[in-house]
Amino acid sequence: MKKLIISLIISAILFGCVGNNTLKNTNSKPLANGEKMDLSWQVGWAKTSTEAPSEFVPAKVPGSVQIDIAKAKKIPSYHFGTNADLYQWMEDMHYTYKTTFNKPTLNKNQRLFINGKGVDYKYQILVNGKKVYEHEGMFKGFQIDITEVLNIGENTLEVKIEPAPKAFPDKKFGFHGYRANASKSAKPPVSYGWDWHPRLIPLGIWDEFSVEARDVSNITYAALTYKMSDDLKVAHLKLNLEGNNIKDCTYSWELTDKDGKCAMQQNGTILDNCIVIDEGAFNNPNLWWTHDHGTPYLYTWNLTLFTADGKKLQTISEKIGFRKIRLVMNEGEWKRKTNTNRVNQCNKTPMQIELNGKQIFAKGSNWVNPEVFFSELDRKRYQPLIDMAVEVNFNIFRIWGGAIVNKDSFFDLCNEKGILVWQEFPLACNYYPDDEQYVKVLEDEARAVVKRVRKNPCVAMWCGGNELFNNWSKMSPQSIPLRMLNAVCLELDPETPFNYTSPLIGIGHGHYKFRPDEKYDVMTEFALNDMVAYTEFGVNGAASVDAIKRCIPKNELFPLKETPSWVAHFGTGFWGDGWIFLSDLERYVGKIKSLEEMVENSQFMQAQGYKALFEEARRQKPHCSMAINWDYNEAWTVAAGNALVEYPATRKPAFYTVKDSCRPVAISAKFNSIIWKSKDEMPIEVWLLNDTFEKVNSGDIEIFVRNAGIETKIGEVKGKTTDVNRNVKLGNIVAKLPNFKGKRFEIILKSKTNPKFNSTYGFIVNK
Repeated sequence: MKKLIISLIISAILFGCVGNNTLKNTNSKPLANGEKMDLSWQVGWAKTSTEAPSEFVPAKVPGSVQIDIAKAKKIPSYHFGTNADLYQWMEDMHYTYKTTFNKPTLNKNQRLFINGKGVDYKYQILVNGKKVYEHEGMFKGFQIDITEVLNIGENTLEVKIEPAPKAFPDKKFGFHGYRANASKSAKPPVSYGWDWHPRLIPLGIWDEFSVEARDVSNITYAALTYKMSDDLKVAHLKLNLEGNNIKDCTYSWELTDKDGKCAMQQNGTILDNCIVIDEGAFNNPNLWWTHDHGTPYLYTWNLTLFTADGKKLQTISEKIGFRKIRLVMNEGEWKRKTNTNRVNQCNKTPMQIELNGKQIFAKGSNWVNPEVFFSELDRKRYQPLIDMAVEVNFNIFRIWGGAIVNKDSFFDLCNEKGILVWQEFPLACNYYPDDEQYVKVLEDEARAVVKRVRKNPCVAMWCGGNELFNNWSKMSPQSIPLRMLNAVCLELDPETPFNYTSPLIGIGHGHYKFRPDEKYDVMTEFALNDMVAYTEFGVNGAASVDAIKRCIPKNELFPLKETPSWVAHFGTGFWGDGWIFLSDLERYVGKIKSLEEMVENSQFMQAQGYKALFEEARRQKPHCSMAINWDYNEAWTVAAGNALVEYPATRKPAFYTVKDSCRPVAISAKFNSIIWKSKDEMPIEVWLLNDTFEKVNSGDIEIFVRNAGIETKIGEVKGKTTDVNRNVKLGNIVAKLPNFKGKRFEIILKSKTNPKFNSTYGFIVNK
């Protein structure tokens, strides 16, 4: 009896301890499947992997360690002056993200998962000190079941991130050479320093990250893929599924149109945990088009997972658009004569986009990361930039290989707005070696990228990276990383074209200033070229006075000289007037006497230069099929550059001239100079540009000069009708210019019957 009493007392004590501990530490509550826990994060840093951080500061997730530390330590903004230098020590630290949470109440069929879309860059995830995952690469997500390593009560979750990878950590580089340190990682090389971008290498949990409850049977990946028939009347659908314990579960799948009406429905049993299910033929789909050629039509597909006995477990919903896209040989290329009759030669690269059986002229820009720290990107940040692309009449973005593969919300917006995406992998201007470990990491990342991105109808092309066959990179089609990327894209997304790099034969990169040399400027240079595509070209231009004042100290603003802040916000290594090219500017407009005068003249010349380049590229259609300038946007506050949109999302004057030049139908004039004297005879070549799928009549064209508010007619040409998706030359005149007043004048082309085709060009008076 005594033993029994003692036993009961001990049990009571133990029960009481456990009970009190549970009440004190767990505060556990049930979580519904798909529900996420609220987490509060901190981040700490240390010089080595073996020492613990001596200090932690509050952290935002998604976020970047540099932003968190700068906020906590009151480090001034990297946008101003040379403050970016104050952040560079952070690239060599070891980081620990830390949070705690109480184990939730889980039923017998529930599991707790860590779900993440990306951590930058090489990291381990630990729960209660136990490593549950490790990875090298920032683009591959993860879904980790941590149920078995949880404590009753409080649990600790840590993400340990290594310093930024460097291929040559002990080697000293000049400014542009720093990018070589990215040559053995799948990390965007732009972060290591570029002419328009500071050396700031992000690290951190840069994309979505959560701890959430799931049923023991759960789908971890779902994608609806298809192959369009040649006549575009049938889409052959396949449902790609991966999951945990989904074998023998049932599913219901439905496709609805934009009005929510059911267009197709299927039910079935899942036969394996990783499976591709043939869902059959979807007949007569509404096609997805770019916004300038039709409607970017999107359907919605909904997937519901059930247990074998019909209990609802999980739902997934995504958009899909149906289109067929190819890169075909540009018109006339196969018949084009080569430089010799004695040997056979390859023709140029096929760069004509064929969308839904129709050839379109690709008008667009090189998209660079809109923020230095990629964690700051979301739909709200992307949307104004993509809305502006529609406004400026662009139908394509080239996602430059020096930067990131964007977050899902970027692709969602391009799908909705009807903008094509040329997607490059994160390789640029480096020699990426045939190194087994590097190729393994790159392949792992590439597979994750393709599987995530391929579902988007906006994706027009995969590309290995930027300028990889140029003499500063020295790669070739035999380079193992590029052969691997081609193989991955062919396996996972065979219906989407692939190019190794840009430029290739017949594709033009450059130039990037108004006056490339003593003999030619942008008014004449493109006319000397014969490219199938111009995928990088630019005209330098100053930022607004307000932007310059946001990044350049007051005592350095004017006169312009090579101060550290101007160099940092121009592009080191390109000084010699930097992106401003002051001596070229003064060649046209005379001595610059103020910052405001410099900005106004520089932006005027950038605007007129871009107008000339875009229209010349269009006039070379059908042999030329693309005009994609460098570049569209900026990653931080700059003093000058080639962008059409100033950071963060402000239209520069060049935006409006490019908008005019890229209208689907426009009257276009070709000039051979931007500067003219009174009484000069000006040759003018007049065209009608038509990128629509209809015939267009220009109407007769009258040509006017406007100066000091007065318009004077100086000529006219007879109108003509274009064929479908064709340009037509309307004629040539030589106009006698009047006496000028002031510093500027304009030439205006007016259609007598179609004023919406009218065009205006600005010029400088040569005194």
